[in-house]
Amino acid sequence: MINLTNRKGITLIALVITILVLLILATISITALTGKNAILTKSKTAKMLTEKADAEEQVKIAVWGSFNENGLLDINKLNIQLSKIDGCIINSTDFPVIVTIHNKYTFIIDNIGTITSQEENSVLDPST
Repeated sequence: MINLTNRKGITLIALVITILVLLILATISITALTGKNAILTKSKTAKMLTEKADAEEQVKIAVWGSFNENGLLDINKLNIQLSKIDGCIINSTDFPVIVTIHNKYTFIIDNIGTITSQEENSVLDPST
């Protein structure tokens, strides 16, 4: 009679089950990374929102630094401040001033310092 109790090693069934478990885990991981609401999509959205917020902040700082001693927005100071922003294109030199940052984000600045984002048509308060 053959003694089967001293056999060592992995059975074929155990190997197949291990491979199936690994395939299921890989599928779950790939789904978590790609897809409509996945990690990569969320990171791209967060990057875009951060870039836009940075552009908004730079325009707000330029506006804040452009008021004269009478509390009025000085167009010459504003153009100088805006020209210091990297990637800033000043599309008009008189009010309302239209600026584009990095060829993506366009803002309109009126003579009292109100900033409007052209993409959203939303008014941005420079005091926030």
